[in-house]
Amino acid sequence: MGIPLPLLGELLSIGGKSLAEFMYLFLLGYFVFADEKIIEKAEKYRLILFGTGVAASILNVYLFIWSDGEYEVLNNITDCVSEWIMIIALIGMAKRYLNFSGKVSDYMKTRSFLYYIYHFVWVVVFQYVLYAIFGNNTLVLFAGTLLLAAIATFACCEISIRIPFLCFLTGTKSRSK
Repeated sequence: MGIPLPLLGELLSIGGKSLAEFMYLFLLGYFVFADEKIIEKAEKYRLILFGTGVAASILNVYLFIWSDGEYEVLNNITDCVSEWIMIIALIGMAKRYLNFSGKVSDYMKTRSFLYYIYHFVWVVVFQYVLYAIFGNNTLVLFAGTLLLAAIATFACCEISIRIPFLCFLTGTKSRSK
């Protein structure tokens, strides 16, 4: 985790998006939010974080679309702040409003790390494939990616949980027989 993020910007870059940078951020996020105290603080300050995230998102959109000047650095800062703060706010809201037990939530508790590992890969793959087929059709790109990535991610989770070698690679326990 000691690798400076700017050094990862061009590493494994595909279409201007760095896979190494995203993997670094995912692992950093998982490391930070593994501590329950952080989640409790996110829950406590969820509304302030949400308001800050919305404000940063509005400023980001303004700077990117409607401003007449070149504000690339400021736009990049507001983009990063809005993404990070909104993620923390949504985690806090989820802790507050979605923290309950049931069949689905118990199932997802055992698959959350696998889902976390696999979902982004499938989102990128299906965005790429659907864009090649349908072009810039926003509805198809959004709904198709959401549906197909969820199906593929759950399939990968179920396959991984049944194969001991993949359990070892992903750091999960194999399914009890």
